[in-house]
Amino acid sequence: MKNKFLRFAISFFLLFLISPLSCSIKTKEQKAFGYDAEYFIGLQLLNEGNTKAAISKFSSCAKKGSSLCSLESKRLLCSLGTAKQREKACKKLLSENPDSRSLLSILRYYESINDFKTIMEITENLEINQENNKLIKLRLETLFKAKSPKLIKETYNWFSELPISNEHYSFYRDSISKLESFSNDNPAELNPKEFAIYYRIQTYKRDYIFTFNNSERLLKYFEEKTLEPSAQLASDIGKSFLYGNSDVIPNAMYFSELAEKFKKTPMEFYFWFYAGRLFDKGSLYNTKTKNSFENAINCTNSVQLKDNAIWYLLNTSFTSDINLVLPLLQEYAALWNDPTYFDDFFDALSSAIFTTGDWQLFHQVFKTIENYASPSIVSQFAYLSARLIQTNHIKGTQDDMINCFKKAYTCNGSIYYQNLAKYQLIQNKVDIKSLDSEIKITTSSEPINYDAAILLEGYATFGFPEKIYKTWTSLDNKNIPQDKLIFLCEFLQKCGSYAEEDDFFTQSLRMAQKIEGQSKLKFPKNYEDLVEKYSKECEIDPTIIYSLIRSESFFDPDVSSVAGAIGLTQLMDFTANDIARKLKISEYSLTDPETNIQFGTYYLKTMISRLENDYLNGFFAYNAGITRVRRWLNTSILGFGKKSNMPSDLFLETLPYTETREYGRKLVSASVMYKTLYSENPEQDFEEIIKLLIEF
Repeated sequence: MKNKFLRFAISFFLLFLISPLSCSIKTKEQKAFGYDAEYFIGLQLLNEGNTKAAISKFSSCAKKGSSLCSLESKRLLCSLGTAKQREKACKKLLSENPDSRSLLSILRYYESINDFKTIMEITENLEINQENNKLIKLRLETLFKAKSPKLIKETYNWFSELPISNEHYSFYRDSISKLESFSNDNPAELNPKEFAIYYRIQTYKRDYIFTFNNSERLLKYFEEKTLEPSAQLASDIGKSFLYGNSDVIPNAMYFSELAEKFKKTPMEFYFWFYAGRLFDKGSLYNTKTKNSFENAINCTNSVQLKDNAIWYLLNTSFTSDINLVLPLLQEYAALWNDPTYFDDFFDALSSAIFTTGDWQLFHQVFKTIENYASPSIVSQFAYLSARLIQTNHIKGTQDDMINCFKKAYTCNGSIYYQNLAKYQLIQNKVDIKSLDSEIKITTSSEPINYDAAILLEGYATFGFPEKIYKTWTSLDNKNIPQDKLIFLCEFLQKCGSYAEEDDFFTQSLRMAQKIEGQSKLKFPKNYEDLVEKYSKECEIDPTIIYSLIRSESFFDPDVSSVAGAIGLTQLMDFTANDIARKLKISEYSLTDPETNIQFGTYYLKTMISRLENDYLNGFFAYNAGITRVRRWLNTSILGFGKKSNMPSDLFLETLPYTETREYGRKLVSASVMYKTLYSENPEQDFEEIIKLLIEF
């Protein structure tokens, strides 16, 4: 999009496709956007190098435009024109009680003219919170440049009250570490506040040997009240003992003593919390582990900290004795704040129950958490309870089984379990349409952000597609009207077709997740010609390849994973080399969409074929390797008879890798959505795709 002609050509062509425009396009744009058009025209002028005319347009929009277009104009005016014009714009914006981003624009101006005094005056009473990290960093950088005596005190306050962020670390690295007291790299010479700052940085860098060896010094400052109790530093001390020393039981006892010593201070929670983690690490002190976490839960009013301690309490219970889980769930399920915080615990618990074969416990857990867990987990446990009744692994009537399937289908949780429950209900002759009215459609609780819609739609209309997604992600309230959201997603889809060097496909797909209900924009057929071509060559349903690409890369051809997987279908280099040899291709690039789709389709089809044409097992092999899948198949009998008779939906639950379990669910869910959204006979195709993917 760097080429101006390309920008204009793409924008004009896309607008022609999406919303018919007459030859008087400029008049229609201005009429549609009113004074907001001045902002977008100003951007165009700025790109053309006509700063003076752009300032005039921004000034007009700043006075008469809608809130966000006006605000964007005001922010730009702080960086344009003469020094006098910029200062006037900054003072005007400052007088309007600006948000943190606007305040940053103002401060950048004063920083550019080295006006330290004004920066310090503006930021004097900044609240210490994560939203203000960039502002606080800029203030502290100013104090550093001005050699202010306030520097260490304010730096300590910032470092002791918040988790260490990138802003904290970069400020320490580029400024604080250059102070004379720090530059000698001798912690013994640091005063208490300086040492606490240094300690936090070493913990952030995971130098737990150093922090463990120096924890007593830091604790002494708190005991002597040289420093006020700090929850963040208590957490760092806990990490230091947990990871920096192997004497876990004596350390756990010590933390229990510290919790009593610092009772009713911000540090008490973390001392009880890490006492629990240390006792758990010792493996032989289950009662003390439980008591420590329960003390942590009871000593804090923070719902987030309570959830964290409950999560650890539940996890330590089932890893030591799975039968301890149920009474704890009965006691604590009603106390947690965010049900989704526990989703990973319940998925691991489900797998553990399948591994032990304690089937009745599964249904008991389901009945306990039915009204407290997230819809996703309720859907999972309801479906699997029904299947265990169906396979005679737990006692239950036909009505019990049907009611569990109905719960899984109607609670609007996991798409995977909802689809499987729907299939089972159809097989049991249950009228699905009569249940559809029970499905609760979730809508955003935020008010509709009409001004954001104007801003984003303007970026599309006036040819700035690269600004849409970045601006949308920066909004506190992303709830724009559904018709505008759909328009923007369609627009970015078109941009992806004509400007493949930008990740517009991916941006469209991410924004589309906010569209209510089912939508093809959530499951687009990007790279359609290539997918259809290589699916046909490999004799595999193209639906599955779209699902593969969507799940692996969100249609971003340039994405690379931490492990080194590359491109649309996320192939490793060694896998690609093997495929290239078999296909007799000497030169290739995995970031080339065609090559990547060709190789990924071939590889998936190969995995499926080598696993007796079992599609779900092929998905597992694509993610975790065929050797692991064969080993899992050989060891996952679990009372279901021979491996060849084990239902594949239940085999999924036995897999030891959380990532692979979720991978299988994602590909099945996406395949069902692609198959039915684009179908002329969705009900028939729904049953066919489920039968293809899942062997019940």
